[in-house]
Amino acid sequence: MKPLLNQMLSFGRINYVIFDQQGIIHQLSALMGDLYPELEPGKNVWSLYPQLYNHQDEILGLNQHQEPVKITVQSLGLSNVWAIHQWEEQGQYIGLIEPTLEEITLVKGQQVLAETISLTGNHFFKALVKGLAKKFNFPYVFLGSLTTESDHIETLAFWDQHRLVEPQIYPLDQTPCHIVHGKQSVCFYPWDLRRELNSQTEQALPPDLNSYFAMPLINSHHKVLGYLCILDQQPLVGLEGLYTVINLLCHRAVVEIEQQRSAQELNLIKTTLAAQVKQRTEELNKTNEYLQPRITPSCCD
Repeated sequence: MKPLLNQMLSFGRINYVIFDQQGIIHQLSALMGDLYPELEPGKNVWSLYPQLYNHQDEILGLNQHQEPVKITVQSLGLSNVWAIHQWEEQGQYIGLIEPTLEEITLVKGQQVLAETISLTGNHFFKALVKGLAKKFNFPYVFLGSLTTESDHIETLAFWDQHRLVEPQIYPLDQTPCHIVHGKQSVCFYPWDLRRELNSQTEQALPPDLNSYFAMPLINSHHKVLGYLCILDQQPLVGLEGLYTVINLLCHRAVVEIEQQRSAQELNLIKTTLAAQVKQRTEELNKTNEYLQPRITPSCCD
């Protein structure tokens, strides 16, 4: 059996192979969900007497009772394990890897993308900040839109600690966004945010915030419409692996912001036209009322 197991371990980055005495593992369809807590939990159990084989050329016996997969794997001290391959030639075996921090970050980011893809407008904005905050345990995430004068920022959605809060407008120089304002690139301070703050911003922020990430929302005309910002008390580690996903989310946010602004402009035009038509109609009615008594009907004898 060991030559077969060693052959399996040589496949990609596989660290472990799990199997049982009969070479059969039951109910594998939802395995990813059971091993990876962020996904929908499964209800899989190993068959009796599961065993694990690793690169140390040893076969380890696991708990001899039927257990949820997640509990069994965590009993080995493995907090995150992914199933990436399944062999069926010799019964059923599962190859497992321990994912890197970057891989975990990317998968969580993709989950946020999937959860927001069908949403639009304010529903999208709220789901975006809530998804990032809850998946990555960020205490503060907000999506902000610059006002017309670009001296204030309006929060389209703001996750504050454990909840969404109502939109607010802040002077730009009282937020960390003044650091990145005018730039068209990512602003990232993994642990040394306080060095960059002016006195106004430092007084306005909670005293324990030390890290900051901001990506500008840039439209097709290279104009900055706002920012997606993440703030934390702890150092922001491994966030580089999330750049691609955040960039996609920011592009979506730009589309939604521009659609909202277009709709607002259209409504303003309609309202203005309706008011002008009403005013003109009232003026014509007054003119008719004025002229009516002065019109003498002609008589033909």
